[in-house]
Amino acid sequence: MSVGSDRLRGLAWAMRRASCLVTLSIGLMLACVPGFTSPPAASARAASKTPRAYALVDVTVASLWARPSDPRRIDAPSLTNPVRLGAWLDALTTTQRVWLTGRLIDQGLYGQQVAIWRQRGAWDKVSLTGQATRTGLSHPGWVPARQLTRPVLVTSTSTSSSAPAGPEAVVAVAKAWLYEETKAGARGQRLLHLSFNTRLPILGHDGRWTIVQAPSGASDLIASAAVVTREPADPPPHPTGRQLVEKAEMFLGLPYLWAGTSAYGFDCSGLTYTIYDFYGIVLPRNSAGQATVGRKIRRKALRPGDLVFFATEPPSRAISHVVMYIGHGDIIESPHSGAAVHIIPLSELLPYFVEARQPA
Repeated sequence: MSVGSDRLRGLAWAMRRASCLVTLSIGLMLACVPGFTSPPAASARAASKTPRAYALVDVTVASLWARPSDPRRIDAPSLTNPVRLGAWLDALTTTQRVWLTGRLIDQGLYGQQVAIWRQRGAWDKVSLTGQATRTGLSHPGWVPARQLTRPVLVTSTSTSSSAPAGPEAVVAVAKAWLYEETKAGARGQRLLHLSFNTRLPILGHDGRWTIVQAPSGASDLIASAAVVTREPADPPPHPTGRQLVEKAEMFLGLPYLWAGTSAYGFDCSGLTYTIYDFYGIVLPRNSAGQATVGRKIRRKALRPGDLVFFATEPPSRAISHVVMYIGHGDIIESPHSGAAVHIIPLSELLPYFVEARQPA
């Protein structure tokens, strides 16, 4: 999309519409994350239910699907344990990535807790815990059961807490290798290439290594230089705008992925959600939800790290896209399938501007 070219701008927003909006059969329009906002009746029903169990994600990134029947043959590498994300995403054409619109719901990172609602064959219907919703749970989606490891079944009627009981190692770089810890306490074989913002309980330290607990309960190793330590009773200091921008800029050139929340691919709101979540600020998962939190500000008052919201279906003013302001009139965004995280002038999107906010 180039400045001053309405035709090219229209083509670019046609791609955004294919990637940021999907019309469900019930006529509900969803922004940037398919299925995240439920109809009121469905939300009430979900709130009245108790999960059958809680589990932890046991692969680098688990994708939540709208239906178990949705994945194609080409999506098979995303359904395995260990998951083969690189092979899956490298094989997808732009058309095949656009096809994921409305079929992927969300993603969970290694060690992330999920609530299990029910099972269907080799699939579990789950919600991510620790979300910025009334119930603390995300909109549900389906994951292969092989990608989860299950703790004890829930027997009480209360919702299990996803808060850590002790210190956690949080991956602070784009990707970091997790290694097996041998019986002698040394570094063993490489296991998983973990995404930014992956969180694992800390068991100890050994020189330049941090000993972490895998979802299975095993002791593994990760380079201490690749993680930060977070104490549950000591929330991280509020990030500066420059810190937020620097984390977002780590992903420049990363191809867009519908419903993505990892260093293997982000959608528009997945990028902003993940960067803020790293600093302990949990935002709603989609762009429309993120536009409801924090303080509304004038465009001229924008500072690095602030979020800017757009309506990509004129004349509608419904918010369907979010970016991060980085200063000097520029923004960083994960725009649409076929494009990658990039920096552009805010002026290019001003015809679609709705509002700007400081989330926290």
